[in-house]
Amino acid sequence: MNVFLNKNVVYFFKLCLLIFVILDVFFLFNTYLGHTLDGDMPTNVLLSKDLIKIFSDPLGINALLNNECYLGTNRYFAHLLEYKLLTFGPILCQKFITPIESVYVACALVKTFTHIILIYLISIVLTGKFSPINLKNIFSFCLLSCFFQASGGFYSKIGIVDVSPTYTIFYATSLIFVILYFMPLIFFKFHDRVLIP
Repeated sequence: MNVFLNKNVVYFFKLCLLIFVILDVFFLFNTYLGHTLDGDMPTNVLLSKDLIKIFSDPLGINALLNNECYLGTNRYFAHLLEYKLLTFGPILCQKFITPIESVYVACALVKTFTHIILIYLISIVLTGKFSPINLKNIFSFCLLSCFFQASGGFYSKIGIVDVSPTYTIFYATSLIFVILYFMPLIFFKFHDRVLIP
């Protein structure tokens, strides 16, 4: 009877935490939907002359060999990620909503997914568990979500996901790949596990 009661308490606690996470995701999306767009987006999405140079020479070899000067030689992947996300995202959304709304929805989706994935990856690093429904992961997700503010409070000081979609993709979304890169080392050092790709 006591074991059954403990299982029920754990399931109820897990359910409450999952409801909190789901509500938090809806709140995040709604908040990010109200954010403004930034002035760098048209340049990056409509492929300006400078951006075409970056895409034609991703490693910046012409800058080394021919002494050519162009913008953002070390930002090829960030520019490519923004171009792909903010070009194809609105096109997919336009099947359901107007073209103008689709840009805002695509930016909100990018910010929301970035926010969720960052918190999830940090939860994995903290707990050493990959399962998204693991009680430790859900609990750490709930605790971490308090520090990843999306609006109000200390958002301007400690917000990870920026108001600007460009800054979000260039910094917060790129941070996902940094965490993934260091995850095998963290697991080996702190959780005594070897992650084999």
